[in-house]
Amino acid sequence: MKELVYPTLDLFLYQFRNGLGDSDEQIRENHKYFWQNLPDKIRVDLDEEEKGENPEYIKLLEELIKAPAKQQFNIHDNHYYFTNTSDTYKLEGYYYPVRLYDTYGLIFDCSVDDRNNPQPIDVFKNLKQQAAIKNGSVGKTWMVSGSLAPGTKPDPEAIAKETYKILEGIECQNLESGKFLGATVFEVWKPPQKWQNVEEENIHVLIILYTNMWNMEVAAEFYGDWLRLFNMRNKIIWEYAYSRQLTTEIKAIFKAVSENINRVNKVNYGFANQKISPQELQDLQKILSQSIAILSDYVSKLSYLEMLRLAIDNNLQNYQSFIKDIENKAKEKQQNDSTLGDTNLRCLENFTKTVKNKYKVQIQQDCASLSASLRIIEDLTNTVRGIIEIEQTKRDRSLEQTFQVLGTAFGGGAIVSGVVTEHIDKPFVINPNYPVHPLVSSLFWSFLTTVFFGVVANWWVNKPKRKKK
Repeated sequence: MKELVYPTLDLFLYQFRNGLGDSDEQIRENHKYFWQNLPDKIRVDLDEEEKGENPEYIKLLEELIKAPAKQQFNIHDNHYYFTNTSDTYKLEGYYYPVRLYDTYGLIFDCSVDDRNNPQPIDVFKNLKQQAAIKNGSVGKTWMVSGSLAPGTKPDPEAIAKETYKILEGIECQNLESGKFLGATVFEVWKPPQKWQNVEEENIHVLIILYTNMWNMEVAAEFYGDWLRLFNMRNKIIWEYAYSRQLTTEIKAIFKAVSENINRVNKVNYGFANQKISPQELQDLQKILSQSIAILSDYVSKLSYLEMLRLAIDNNLQNYQSFIKDIENKAKEKQQNDSTLGDTNLRCLENFTKTVKNKYKVQIQQDCASLSASLRIIEDLTNTVRGIIEIEQTKRDRSLEQTFQVLGTAFGGGAIVSGVVTEHIDKPFVINPNYPVHPLVSSLFWSFLTTVFFGVVANWWVNKPKRKKK
C-alpha cells in the first residue's frame, strides 16, 4: 500500500451570497444554506455580516465574532480549529469561511494528526467522509496533499492515480502535472456533461505531493490564494452551465413563436377587399398579446446570456491573474529559501484554453443566432399589430360609411315626412270604405323616401370601390 506523511484533504466550497436580482429573502436563504456547512455554534448573523469593512474579502470569523467567543471556540486568524477521531486515526483540521463580494467561500481542512509516521493513502476515503455533507451552489474543488515518505523512491504519478481512485471511486483520466515549491502537482478535471447539476457533475481535484514536511508547511501560506483562484474557476463553470440552461429556455420560446407564425400565415389578409372573420381577428389579438409577452421574456433572457458572456470574460482574466500571483509569490519564497523547489502551474492554465476555445465561442455563437431570431419575433409582433390596425381601420371606415348612409336616409325621410304632413290635411281615399289617415300617409311617404335616399347614399359611398374593380 502506498503511503504519505500527514495526508491532508482540503475542500474549497463556494455558495452564492447574492445573485443578480436576488430578493432579501433569497439572500437570507443563501446565507442560511452556506452556514449549514459549519458548526452551529460559530454562525455569524447576516446583519452582523453587513458590518464587514471590505466585502471583497471579509474574514467572517476574525472580523465579526467577539473576542470571548474566539477564545471559547478556539478561533485564531479566521480559523475554527477542531479535532476528531475516525476509525484508528486522530484527526485535526479547521474551517475558514470568507465572503468574496457576492459569493461565500469556505476551506474545510482535515488531516491525520501525525506529522512523523507515513499513513496509507486509503485514509483519504475517511477524510472525505468528514466533508461529505458540505455543499455550495456554485461548486467545489478538492485538494489532497501529503509528504512523500522519506527514504523511499515512490512513483508520484502512480500515487496520484490511486489517490484519485480512492477519492472518487473511478479511474483517473486526463492527468495533468505541474510543480509547486518543488512538489509535484497533478490536476484531474472531469467537466460536466449534461450541465444540469454542476455541483455534482463537475469534479475538480488537485493532488500535491511534497518532497518533505517543511515544503508542505510553507505551502500552507497559499491557501487564501487557492481559495480566490478556485472561486473564479467554479464561477466560470457555473456561469457556462447557466448559459446552457438559458439557451435551452430561449430556444423553447422561439419554438412557440414559430407556431404563432404558422397561425398568422393561415389568416386571409393582404388585400383591401379581403375580410378577416371576427374569430380570426380575435386569434390575432391573442397572438399579439402573446408575442409582446414573449418578446419581453426573450429579450430579458438574451440580455442575461450576454451578461454571462461578459462575466466569464472577467472571471477568466481574474483566474489567469491569480495563477500568476501564486507563481510570483512562490518564486519569491524560493529566492528566500533555497530548500524550496520550482513552481510551474501551467497545468492549471489548460482550463483557460477550454474556456476560450469552447465556452466563450459557444456562447458567442448562441448570442448571434438568438439575436437573429429576436428580429423574427419583432417582425411577427409588428406584422400582427399592423394587420389588427388595418382591419380595425377597415371596420371603423365601414361603420362610418354605415352611419353616413343611415344619416342621409333618415334625414331625407324626415324632411319629406315634414313636407307631406303640411300638405296632407284630408284622408287619402283609395277605397271609400277604408280612407287612409293623413298620419299613415306621412309615414308611408317617409318610409319610401328613407329607402330611396339610403339607396342613393349607399351607391355614392361605394362608388370608389366600384372604380377600383
